[in-house]
Amino acid sequence: MQGVVIRSKELMIINQYYRDSLKPKDLLKRKHRKAIIFNDKEMEAIELYCKKYKVKSKTKFFREAIISTILRQFDEDHPKLF
Repeated sequence: MQGVVIRSKELMIINQYYRDSLKPKDLLKRKHRKAIIFNDKEMEAIELYCKKYKVKSKTKFFREAIISTILRQFDEDHPKLF
């Protein structure tokens, strides 16, 4: 199977098309569910962290942690001119 390469300009055009065709509320609506399974040590660490830093919503915490990791990696992978 051969991968499809989309240049950033093409991606910007595609993103703009979808942004124009959807209402702002539709853009942010979450409709894809994923499940994560942790072992006992991982869950203990998560519980300790949430208690120590007063995390009220673990769902929000996990979502932000995952998305920030993805965005950071995309930023690191971005081609540099110099």
